[in-house]
Order: sequence, then structure tokens, then C-alpha cells
Amino acid sequence: MPEQPRRTSHSSTLPFVIGLLSVAVATADASNSEQLVDRVAAFVNTEPVLWSDIRKKEQKEPIVKFSSFPAPEDSSNFVRALHDAINRQLVLIETEALGISVSDAEVDEHINNLLARGSNTMEQLKVYLDDKGLSLADYRGDIRDMMLFMRFRGRVILPQIKITDADVEEYYLRHFGTAKSAIKLELRRILFRREDDPLIDQKKRELAAEVYKKLQGGYRFDELATTFSDDASSFEQDESADSYFLKDLSQDIRKELDKLKAGEFSKPIETSLGWIIFFVDKRSNASSAEFLANKEKAEEQLRRREILRKTDQWFERKRQTVQIKILPN
Repeated sequence: MPEQPRRTSHSSTLPFVIGLLSVAVATADASNSEQLVDRVAAFVNTEPVLWSDIRKKEQKEPIVKFSSFPAPEDSSNFVRALHDAINRQLVLIETEALGISVSDAEVDEHINNLLARGSNTMEQLKVYLDDKGLSLADYRGDIRDMMLFMRFRGRVILPQIKITDADVEEYYLRHFGTAKSAIKLELRRILFRREDDPLIDQKKRELAAEVYKKLQGGYRFDELATTFSDDASSFEQDESADSYFLKDLSQDIRKELDKLKAGEFSKPIETSLGWIIFFVDKRSNASSAEFLANKEKAEEQLRRREILRKTDQWFERKRQTVQIKILPN
């Protein structure tokens, strides 16, 4: 099993190593010169996670190398570092079961390639590590972990990532600010028209809520529009969906529809006409040139998000199959 790596912060020396590895080497801290009385912080099955490793890890960057799931974002560095160490053990369990490994020769080759890219030598690397109070074994451990995690993701996580052009465009429309004005929606609606009689008006409000529940229960939008809508165009079969720019809709409607993807419906929205439930037939970007210019960037961002999300989902499932015991501090 790979030795437990130590972490470290960035330095101006050999910056290419830090940038290419996405792992940091641990800086020697004056407080670390004190004697540590070690103990076990957690068990993953029978494998211990040592308290001293977590204490060192929480003071370094990056604190999280695998995943801090399920620690909330506002958790302390210690808690995030602890869960990252636990998740590391889960990856080691899985890679061993799958026969995934990283040999010493592969680690050496990877390091040599990195050094060559930066026109640096092994002696320079050793001087750098020695200056930070680290051994080559520490550094090799980080490299081994990185390579093992990448192979794990390639075997287990990446086959789950399915991204279509529609997904990329949807992500682009939601996250690239300049595209907000270009969002175009094709909408259908169920209208519950206001009445002068307050009692009838209240009945219309209640009916809108009832139809919304039916939609949540799986009823088809077009069937409910035919039965309940006060707008004849809602259920005329030859009538196409109306097209709107999101920016041109009223604030209340825009706020609700901006959340929806194609094929989704809104909750009843109160308007001057009455209560309206919208169905998004299509959501698109009217500025095709702008989208195409940024498509590759948007796709890469979306892919990274999906990899992180699928990885955390895997950690969640894996934690249900092993015994994890976190001991009191």
C-alpha cells in the first residue's frame, strides 16, 4: 500500500512542479518541531487514519486532494482533512480490488518527465525538497497518490460522464453572464384567468394549485391544458409554442423560468391575467456565434463539475459498504 504522503505549500522554487502536479509539497512549520503524541483519528475497516497525519495535512495546501465529502463547505480544516484522508483509503480499497496500481518505475518516469519539461534536474528537486524539510519519499508518495487517483477516475468515474451538446448549451446559458440576454424560450401555458367575483377568483387560484400537483404527479401538460386552461391557444393542436427572450419577460416570470430546463414546468405564477403554469418546450441561445466561441470552455467546466459530482456520489455509495469509525478528538 502506498505510504501516507505529507503536504506542503507553494514556493517560487521549481514552480513548474507545483503547476503540473496539482499537488503541493509541505512546508516545514515551526510548530511542527514540537513532539507529537500520535493516536488514531479514524478507522476505515481495520486501516487506521493517524491523528498526526491529519494535523500536518490541515496546515498545508491543498488540504483536500481526493474529496472532503461529506464535510460541509464551512467545516474546519481538520474535519476536511480527516474526510479527505478517509476517502483516500476508500480509493485505495477500490483500486486494490480492481487491480489498479502504480509501479515505482512509473512514478520515476512521471517525475523525470516533469523535470524535463521544466529543464530541471533531480538534484535541483532534492535541494528544493530538502529546503522544505521533505524527503524524496514524501514527494514520490504525492505523485503515486495523484497517479492512482487519476487511474481510478479513468476506470470508475469517467465512463459515467455523458455530456451532450444540449447539456453544454444549457450550462453556458446559466453560467456565462453575457449570454443571459440571449436566452430564448419556447413556452406553452395553462392560464387560470382572473374573474371579477372574488369567490370565483379564489377558486381559480386553488384550481391552479391542484393542476400543479397533477403535473408533479406525472400528468401530461398538454392533457391538463386541454382540460383546464382558459387560453384556447394552450390546447389547439396546430398551435406552436410562443417564443420569448427571457430578458423581455416580467421579473416574476423571469425569476421562475430562468430555473427551468426544456421539458420542465413552473409553479403557478400570479400575473395581471391570472395564474399561469408555463411549460418550457425549448431553451436556446439566440447568439450562436457567441456560444460557439465559448463552447469548448463551457464544456470543459461542465465536465470538471460532473467529474467532481460523480466522484462524490461514488464516495457516498462506497461509505455505505465499509466500516468507518471516527474517534473523538
